[in-house]
Amino acid sequence: MADGKNPAQCWCMSTPVSQAALQRLPQAQRGQACICPQCARPLPVPEQAHQSI
Repeated sequence: MADGKNPAQCWCMSTPVSQAALQRLPQAQRGQACICPQCARPLPVPEQAHQSI
């Protein structure tokens, strides 16, 4: 879309994008900027978060 191409042909129209990834975008760029497949993934959960104390 940023290059003026048909938005329906973008990878993101058929692949779920992590809400956390979208929230990492600056507010002014949300709904405006493109995001690459790598950045669209959720961040990994640190191993310590899986362990109970």
